[in-house]
Amino acid sequence: MHRIVITAVAALLVGTAAAQIRVASATPEDVARALAESPGPWAEAAIELVVGRGLYIGYPDGSFGWRDDITRAEMAVVIAPLVRAYGLEDGWVTQDAEALAVLRAAAEELRADLAGLAALVAEQGATLEGLAGALGRSEAELGALREAVSVLQAAPAALDAAALRPEIEALEARVADLEGQLQELGSAAPPPVAEPAADEEALQHRLRTVEARLVEERDARDRLAAEVAELAERIGALEAGAHDARPSVALVPLSELDVRLVGVNERLAALEERLAAVEETLGEHAARLARLEQRLLPERAPFYVSLAVYGSSPDGGLIGHAVVGHDAVVGNLGARVSVDVGFDRVPMAVSGALTYRSTLDQADGYAGLGLGASFEPAGTAMFGEMLVGVSYRLFRHVGVYVEGRYRPYFDGSGAGLSALGTGLRLSF
Repeated sequence: MHRIVITAVAALLVGTAAAQIRVASATPEDVARALAESPGPWAEAAIELVVGRGLYIGYPDGSFGWRDDITRAEMAVVIAPLVRAYGLEDGWVTQDAEALAVLRAAAEELRADLAGLAALVAEQGATLEGLAGALGRSEAELGALREAVSVLQAAPAALDAAALRPEIEALEARVADLEGQLQELGSAAPPPVAEPAADEEALQHRLRTVEARLVEERDARDRLAAEVAELAERIGALEAGAHDARPSVALVPLSELDVRLVGVNERLAALEERLAAVEETLGEHAARLARLEQRLLPERAPFYVSLAVYGSSPDGGLIGHAVVGHDAVVGNLGARVSVDVGFDRVPMAVSGALTYRSTLDQADGYAGLGLGASFEPAGTAMFGEMLVGVSYRLFRHVGVYVEGRYRPYFDGSGAGLSALGTGLRLSF
């Protein structure tokens, strides 16, 4: 029972018999220390009452320990002032009906708490008896297991070492071979991806070789796991029929074969981890090869048609621009024919150019040189054409581009026309 319960009962008794209590009052500092250890606001009034009237003085070090369990001696120290307050040590019994009711209620509460403690002790006793029974059964099972182990160890023949030793050695050799192959595969240099002129067929062949090697390693791992499982089954069968083994054959302790088998399993697990790492590395190489293939052989059609609108200088005005071309006539070299239609002062013109394209993922950079003719009112004027632009594929056949052009005229005037525009490009 906690001290705070005794304190609450004492507070009730103090409230009903305040006129009869004659004990030394505590100092305000004592009351403050007691309230500092209060378990909650609900107990503060009772603590202040019993400490303030000197019914509970606490420990010599100034602490009160409201949450701790109370001993019989400590309960006697608390109840003694109440006995003196009611005059019970002189055989006097109060006739105050209200005080008697409070005492009876406190006694009933104490009795209920004691009954609960008794029930808890009985329950714990039953639990301990059950644990003792379970412990006895466990000890009996352990004794039976020890006896079985003794019988197995005392058998005239434990395992047929002459049959198992070569198989275990063969498995260990297979594991060592697989480890060497994985080491060679893991240390192999990754396929180059920085050379755009690399042979795509060679890359494809290398990827197929690596994939075939990976399949072989997986098959070898599966076969090794199956052989280890079969060997474990045979060891279990030999253990079960150890009494039929031939005593004339040289025997190997069971612990030695177990250790070697565990070693094979551990090495097999390490191989599986390394194989997973190799698979992850191959996945990265495959992704890099895919990017390289896209870079070398992008999924784009070389023939294209584009439409754009340009702003021109120095004459100003807008120019409509239409192009038909092929950007892979020979490698990255292409050709195009364009038609310009001026919406203001720039006359209609036709030109042709050779282009060179460089690719980075979905974007293409290109430049070109060409010749053209402008159909002006005074006659046809020839001009050269220099262009540079960037296109970006939005979809398989659709993209956008930005292009700058400069057109120097060959009429001796030194005049030129520059233009910058953007448009839509369709590839086929």
